[in-house]
Amino acid sequence: MGAWRLRLFYFVYFSALGLYLPLFPRWLEAHAGGESTRRGLAILVLVPLAELLSPVAVGTLADRLGLRSGLVRIAAAVAGLATVAITFVALSPSLAELRVVLLSVFLFLFALARSPIAGLADVLAQEHAARR
Repeated sequence: MGAWRLRLFYFVYFSALGLYLPLFPRWLEAHAGGESTRRGLAILVLVPLAELLSPVAVGTLADRLGLRSGLVRIAAAVAGLATVAITFVALSPSLAELRVVLLSVFLFLFALARSPIAGLADVLAQEHAARR
């Protein structure tokens, strides 16, 4: 991965994270169909749980297979698709009965995909710096 790609990646990643972290809980509250606070908190608890599990598993896989760059791309694509799915579920009136379950599943998938991305990118950046 070239230096310009790493710079672009870090810019996009941290820009998206800067929008997501402060605004997502409020957006979820406004668009989740009036679910109770307990249900909303239960959904948001999935993010730290995924952040405990995913980086270790994906990092081990990346080290064994040597596919760090490919895994960053796959994880970013899965996180992007999960974001689209979360938006669709939250805004779709026909999914009102399944909304909490679907939001939980897609948010957990999003967190599983998002959490190892920065660590893998840091390793790629260090490898790039070592080559220079």
